[in-house]
Amino acid sequence: MRHMIKGRAINFSMISLMILLITAYAAIVVSKEEGMLEYIGAQSDIFRTGKAARVVSLEDLKGLHGLYAIGPVEGLDGEITIFNSKPFITKVRGNDFVLDTSFNHGAFFLVWSEQTKWKDVAIPNAVKGYADLQRFVKDKA
Repeated sequence: MRHMIKGRAINFSMISLMILLITAYAAIVVSKEEGMLEYIGAQSDIFRTGKAARVVSLEDLKGLHGLYAIGPVEGLDGEITIFNSKPFITKVRGNDFVLDTSFNHGAFFLVWSEQTKWKDVAIPNAVKGYADLQRFVKDKA
């Protein structure tokens, strides 16, 4: 359905789609359930577009409790690690690196979860290597 507003055709289907996408984005950025793994963006986007543009600002996640996240900084300019709601943004500069602990960064893609409740699980002696550990974690999960 098209309507004219000030000489421009407005397609209400497109407006509805844009509202739906904005709503979905808001739902993705704010995790509603503790322990759920959330993500935004994808590594494959760089191969499709040739760009590593920001898809989320870390400021959008600031204030979440028990936040754990990983991903690349926009422009592939560094790495994002958030451990228990504390960000660690590292960027290589020459033979050294810079560490920033602020939320003043954007991510090209990001995976995160909120986890405030932990359950200790003893690792049995039968777990001898990485593959064993992977199987054990999968079984316990």
